[in-house]
Amino acid sequence: MVTPLRGDPLDLTDWILDALAPAPEGPALVVGDDHRRLVSRLRRRCPAACVTQVVSRRAFALPGQLVVSRHDALAVRPCLAAAVLATPDVVLALAAPELARVLRADGRVAVVVEGPRHLHELAELIVQATGTRLPEPPSHDVAAAAAALAPWLVVDDVVERREVLHLTDPRPVLGAVQALRPQLLGRLSSFTNWTTAMARLGAQGRRMVDTSGGLSMTLDVAVLRCRAAVPMAS
Repeated sequence: MVTPLRGDPLDLTDWILDALAPAPEGPALVVGDDHRRLVSRLRRRCPAACVTQVVSRRAFALPGQLVVSRHDALAVRPCLAAAVLATPDVVLALAAPELARVLRADGRVAVVVEGPRHLHELAELIVQATGTRLPEPPSHDVAAAAAALAPWLVVDDVVERREVLHLTDPRPVLGAVQALRPQLLGRLSSFTNWTTAMARLGAQGRRMVDTSGGLSMTLDVAVLRCRAAVPMAS
């Protein structure tokens, strides 16, 4: 169990959700494989909203079939107040038409785009500590992501975070590794369980702080603030 760090500099959850300001009133959707933090934080920000999560790209495989809970089939009518797409595993070109179809006229979508350098030091730390290399995630630049969303979603604004952080406490790094647990578990050697992997990562992080004075972590991420395209008049 990693002790949460107040003011975690690698936690971009609130920064991402700011793209949905003002707070949505109505059903909200988070699309991702492991974004419990985004879901719980959005629920706290919007206590009156019904916030659910889609975890599979298969949800977008059959147009008209997007369902966010057993009780609320969005195929019936446009009722979505807000959505967050925060995973590279979602094919934007598949998700865009479905989200545009179920989005209300005043609804908003925040699309998170991770650049190729985002937290690249974290992947190297995992290799050094466990010998496990994560698969290279697909990355979109902002222009490519906007093109993949068109013509269904229109990008109104782009907010970017590109900076290198110098951390003297390894706990934020361990927290970021915890978020990667679903991807890492199946790739660890049969002789390394999760507790052992985290202990090795913690020891490696502390060694780097002691020998180098800290750890550098690159933020390379953008949020595209989108809305559904206005249908063309017939």
